[in-house]
Amino acid sequence: MRKMTRKPPWPAGDDHKKPDTTSIRTIDSKGPFGTSKANTIIAETDPQKLKERLQVAQLEIQEYKVKLEKALQAKEELERKYSNVEDDLKQLADLKADNQRLKDENGALIRVISKLSRPPT
Repeated sequence: MRKMTRKPPWPAGDDHKKPDTTSIRTIDSKGPFGTSKANTIIAETDPQKLKERLQVAQLEIQEYKVKLEKALQAKEELERKYSNVEDDLKQLADLKADNQRLKDENGALIRVISKLSRPPT
């Protein structure tokens, strides 16, 4: 349920002063666990201040876009490195298997040479 409260744009009793350009509203809402929470939003109504805030927000968006682009490039670089490491690990496993096969063949050849080197009995 939403409840909105708004204060008048000028202070009470000061009719000769410039009106306040902000408004305050409170929104009551349910939190994720059913708890009630109140959010107070201060809204600016002065066009010049709104333009300034918009420019600041646009600059922040540009900064975040640059950060996002850098993060995406870093992610791509890490993925490329990860792929290279996976390839290296596969090659390492193949080399270990080849090494073991060659050790086994070497042992077999040594046994054959040993038998051939013996004098006939």
